[in-house]
Formats: sequence, C-alpha cells, structure tokens
Amino acid sequence: MAGARLIAVVDSLDVGYDDVGSGAGVPLLFVHAFPLNRTMWAPQVSALVERCRCVAADLRGFGDSSVRPPYSMEQFADDLAHLLDQLHIEKVVFCGLSMGGYVAFAFWRRHRQRVRALVLADTRATSDTEETLARRPQMIQLADVECATAADSAQVPRLIGNT
Repeated sequence: MAGARLIAVVDSLDVGYDDVGSGAGVPLLFVHAFPLNRTMWAPQVSALVERCRCVAADLRGFGDSSVRPPYSMEQFADDLAHLLDQLHIEKVVFCGLSMGGYVAFAFWRRHRQRVRALVLADTRATSDTEETLARRPQMIQLADVECATAADSAQVPRLIGNT
C-alpha cells in the first residue's frame, strides 16, 4: 500500500488509516489483530484495490493512532464509525481479524445500519478467558519495549499445536 500515511482527527484523537482503491467500488474496512496495526492488511488491500475502496485503520493505541484511553471494543467501534463519517462512507464490509473481529461484533451491535457484511477471521464471539486477560498487559509491555514482532513470537507456542 504505497502512498501517504493519512491521519484523521476523530473527537480530538488522531486515527491513522489508509484509504485506497476504487471510489466506485464496495467500501471495505479492515481492522487489525492485537498487537499489530493496519499494515498487516497490505496483501489483501493490494489484491482488492482495483475493485474496491479499501480503508485500513489503526485502532487507538496502535500504529499511527493516538495512545489514549479508554480502550474497549465499544470505543474502538465508535472511533471507526466517526472515521467513516469523515470519509463519507455510509456502509462497509467490515473485515476483522482476531481482536479486529471483537471490534466487528461491537460495531455490529452499535452501528448495525453501517454494516453491509462481516468478514470474521480467526476470532470468536465470546470474551477472552481470564488467562488471556492476565497475559495481555505482558504482551502490551513486550510490544511497547521491543516490538510487535517480539509479541507475536511470544504468542506462537500457544497458537500452533504440537507436532
């Protein structure tokens, strides 16, 4: 996804995003997994850019977006709805991966009229377990101190089964 990094100001929050592709095509909204950012969607956006309008956004606290609480799936959903308002996009196909899927469910609950379709990848409708919630601050610190790749590497043993 070559081009300038775009920033929208949403309720005094900077939201990093990319907006590329055919303005006449179906709008797709891509929402990233934890602890990544919108750049994780580059291959998908590149594949669809000729046919669709592709918007990939950084959730607050990630990528080029402001680091400012509150951090909740509902707040993320509202931030994205405000971004869509600024981009004059009424309805989207919402594509969420992992945590992005959690945000998709919140977006569906709060802004259902704006959802044309949902694409949910590697996510679930239930809340995280207590164990997962307890690990999250450690993963945030690892991503903050080292990088998102280090946090990803730390998660691999829990994501891949025994051989």
